Amino acid sequence: MENSDRIHPKKFMLWVGFASMTMLFAGLTSALVVKKGMHKIG
Repeated sequence: MENSDRIHPKKFMLWVGFASMTMLFAGLTSALVVKKGMHKIG
């Protein structure tokens, strides 16, 4: 495996950070939507 085929560790951590922030935002948004929906039902 050549050196150019490998992902730079800092770039990999950047993408992991982006993915985790996106999933956190999606989770909080879906929790808010569910909470608003539960308020209308009950």
